[in-house]
Amino acid sequence: MLLIRNLLFLMTVLLLAACASTPSEPQANIEAAQYSEAMDLVRSGYYGDALIRLRDLQKTTQSPKSRAQVELSIAYTLYKKGDYEQAFKGCEDFIAQYPANEGYAYALYLQGLIRASEGELHIDKIMEHMDPGNKYPEALRQAYGYFSELVKKFPDSAYTKDAIHRSMQLRIQLAEFELYAARAELIQGDKREALRRARYVNEYFTDPEVRKKALRMMAKIYQEAGQEDQARLIRRELDELSIANPLP
Repeated sequence: MLLIRNLLFLMTVLLLAACASTPSEPQANIEAAQYSEAMDLVRSGYYGDALIRLRDLQKTTQSPKSRAQVELSIAYTLYKKGDYEQAFKGCEDFIAQYPANEGYAYALYLQGLIRASEGELHIDKIMEHMDPGNKYPEALRQAYGYFSELVKKFPDSAYTKDAIHRSMQLRIQLAEFELYAARAELIQGDKREALRRARYVNEYFTDPEVRKKALRMMAKIYQEAGQEDQARLIRRELDELSIANPLP
């Protein structure tokens, strides 16, 4: 909640600064007040009313810089409203139209938030049914990509720290999906594919807790297959990981 308030405050500051540079000071003051009212509606959850105000302001504002900020605020409001595709398109259009605008970093950040929200909805649905045929949560991978791009291009932005944190959480979610799919494979009797997925999690993800889950699954599969030497090696790796990363 604090992060959202900070973002809205930053948007307001940027718009006020833009309006201050317009030729008509009275008009700038009117636009700043309209923008502030619209964002108050966003904070209160009245997204439809906020969008009406913002789109009216988009048509009437005299400052190109202010218009860019309003368009970015429209994308954010659509995201909050749950209109993810429209919000994402708004970010794409913003980046294409304003490649040098200071809002570029936020547009990337918002793209990551949008895709992460879509991916979480997907994850919630597929977890209801343990089916190895469930589609990969591609939106989560895309979200990770946008956050990574933000960190690379704008390492000092106001959103970078949170993007790094969210990227770490996304990696855990993707690893958990792989383990979920591996358990589904086991239920279907496909131990080879389950082993492949568990090995993939252990090798390519860094979170110790998901790696422990993967190693336990691998040890169980090897033991049930009569490959005790392999099972012993995996249990040794699990013990070493547990010693290095004990539960809090």
